[in-house]
Amino acid sequence: MSDSEEERPAFAKRWTFARVVRMLPWLILIWGAYGTGVGLVKVMGAPDAESIDPAQKARIVAEGVSEAMNCFAGAVVLFLLYFLAAFLVARFFRNGSDGNASRGDG
Repeated sequence: MSDSEEERPAFAKRWTFARVVRMLPWLILIWGAYGTGVGLVKVMGAPDAESIDPAQKARIVAEGVSEAMNCFAGAVVLFLLYFLAAFLVARFFRNGSDGNASRGDG
């Protein structure tokens, strides 16, 4: 091991930047699934309440659907942005740090 690795604390040895970046798609997926599930639970639970006014039920259903759709759409957008950034970074490192390898300039 080099001197720089010996000086790093145990937490830094386990949680490198690359490891955190590799976890991002899973965190986005979990966030989207959780938010969608919470929204759908609101939708499914609203019609069961008999003491609530029908207008209130409609509002609760609309809020639940809105939350589910927003979380799903947000997760899709974040997922696409993550993979676009990963593609661009991979392309940058594959072509070299100056970016001239694909043009043949040298």
